[in-house]
Amino acid sequence: EDIAWNNLTFGRDGLESAWETLPTAEEFTGECASRGICAYEAAKRLIPGADVVVVPYNFAFHPFMRRRMEMLMGTLDSIVLVVDEAHNLPDFARDLASTTLTMASLDRCEGESRDWKDPLLAGRITASRFVAVLQEILADLVDEYVYEDDGALPPYEVSTELMSRLGVTSHVVGEIVTDLHRHGTAIRDAKRASGRLPRSYLLNLANFLIFWNEMMEEDYVQLVIGGPNPAIEAFCMNPARIAGVANAFHSSVHMSGTLRPLDEYRDSVGLPPDTTLLTVPSPFPPGNLQVAYVNDVTTRYEDIRFDGDNRARIMRHLLACLGAADRSAAVFFPSYRLMNEFLDAGLASRLGRPVFVERRGMTQAEFAALIGRFRRASSSHARGGVGVSPTTEGGGAPVETCGDAGADGEADGGPSPEVGIGGPPAPTGRSGAPGRRTGGPTQDMGRRPVLFGVMGGRAGEGMDFPGEQLEMVIIVGLPYPKPTARQRALQHYYDLRFGRGWEYTVHAPAARRVRQAIGRIVRSETDRGMALILDRRAQHFGGDIPGLRMTADPLAEIHGFWRDVGRA
Repeated sequence: EDIAWNNLTFGRDGLESAWETLPTAEEFTGECASRGICAYEAAKRLIPGADVVVVPYNFAFHPFMRRRMEMLMGTLDSIVLVVDEAHNLPDFARDLASTTLTMASLDRCEGESRDWKDPLLAGRITASRFVAVLQEILADLVDEYVYEDDGALPPYEVSTELMSRLGVTSHVVGEIVTDLHRHGTAIRDAKRASGRLPRSYLLNLANFLIFWNEMMEEDYVQLVIGGPNPAIEAFCMNPARIAGVANAFHSSVHMSGTLRPLDEYRDSVGLPPDTTLLTVPSPFPPGNLQVAYVNDVTTRYEDIRFDGDNRARIMRHLLACLGAADRSAAVFFPSYRLMNEFLDAGLASRLGRPVFVERRGMTQAEFAALIGRFRRASSSHARGGVGVSPTTEGGGAPVETCGDAGADGEADGGPSPEVGIGGPPAPTGRSGAPGRRTGGPTQDMGRRPVLFGVMGGRAGEGMDFPGEQLEMVIIVGLPYPKPTARQRALQHYYDLRFGRGWEYTVHAPAARRVRQAIGRIVRSETDRGMALILDRRAQHFGGDIPGLRMTADPLAEIHGFWRDVGRA
């Protein structure tokens, strides 16, 4: 650290070249590393001389980090804020304003209390015993209130349980938390003095309990969350508590290709009622993208449960449409669980194409490697190559650990019924010859690859696949939020505040995720492609997806599109 600071102090002249060369972030970081300079501190030194500064959301919306930026850039009223990919801001702001206490964090608190002589709180209970009582309360709340994923807690439930189990008044509970905060602060300071990471789990616990008891009830809902690491959460339903700081800037521009409905975004993040709302038409020729949906399938829970052939029809559509044209394709599902069910039913092995799967829990490095292999497989065909061999990691194997089955929501909120998934074998080439059906991989390495992922995942948002790297997207079902206790509370909140709960918290997020997935296809004026939605409920998205139309014959639609654009 001293070397980095000294080099930065005595080698500042070398940084001035950045104004002339305008290096990328990677180039700047590499140059700083070669000189033994802290790239983060070096970039901060350059900020005061810059006209445009590009930073993650945290630097504009996290109170502490924003104050640090003001020290470098000036007061907010002198700065024009531009929020890119603004459709992500409401969820980011809710997460930033929310706080969670997990069972794992309580375990760490228990360990820390014993490591630091188990301090006595309010003169009557040790820290370890207080933590143990909280662990018991959390376990009992899970048993009593959680249905499937989570449950809403009655007001003051945690405080009432604490007073009851400790046999004390609310005033004494307050004294306990105050002492906990004092001891946690002492532990943090002692760690800092000894050169250790200045962190105290007991201090974090005290801060959580203080916030839990003082939160504004109208903007928050108290939840208990089940699963392998149970938790209680103060979930913020009002993103304007964080995003509303945009109004303190000189002015702000919020933009995204999937920001509509604009009035919902304006209301959610707390922009003024007279905010200018502007929709700009796509700069790309409208004929470059065709979007259609079929009306004989759906991922709606009730239909999957009571229509035994529904999943089989989805499988048949996937096999037929992916076999109809040898185009690099992506298939996006509303959840990892539904995607896994189709993969487990043999979808990958019956396609006769290289398959790449975005798994739940992939590290950024694993995901980048997966996308790189998919792009190389697509590009090799565009150059007339023979393709690449998919690896077991993230692609190729038809039965793969693509994620924890059941780790996320079901298709539209219900448990998966035991319904078989069938369908005819897929054609392996343009001639329509039947494919092989075996227990192992059946990828035809002369065909273009298919990428499997979920809407709202990393592959479904923000990724560029230019040219022939991606020419077809199939969307299996609509990504309506699962009706958890959190989702129901959010919808109720928007009903009370704006009178448009379902539109703002169910329809709008689903429409944005669908448009994000479709948007992976056309990234320039020369890109062309087709998107097909396998869900009859897409008829309700006509106002959200330009050019959307129903098709009774998706195969004819696919062949006709590629014939019309000259790539048949």
